[in-house]
Amino acid sequence: MVSSRYRSGLRQQLDAVVSRHLSGNTHATLNAAFAELAMPEIPKEEGSLRERIERSYAQVSDNDLTHVAQSILARGSLTAATRNGIQDLLWAESSPPGISKRVRRELAPSLPALGETSRSVGLA
Repeated sequence: MVSSRYRSGLRQQLDAVVSRHLSGNTHATLNAAFAELAMPEIPKEEGSLRERIERSYAQVSDNDLTHVAQSILARGSLTAATRNGIQDLLWAESSPPGISKRVRRELAPSLPALGETSRSVGLA
């Protein structure tokens, strides 16, 4: 089941990104841009570009937010911080693969202990 906390965080994170991404369009090209992001089309007569973008984004269901996020990520025009924030939210709601105890025991000796200083890890 999808957590509403993750979806509201994803919606917040995508709000500015979607608006910025779509604002470079004209009324003639906006519906095609909506289709690329899996967002509903809004007729040209229904307001300004900004109003059409806001209406379309508001109509995106919580279940479809992941499609919009993945489409935006695929375009690759995000800053690292924004991209990482969106990816973190997408990954947090997905089921991570299990790691067996045996694999954890085998990896543990090669990882630095949490209490070690940065010098002993080679970061100083």
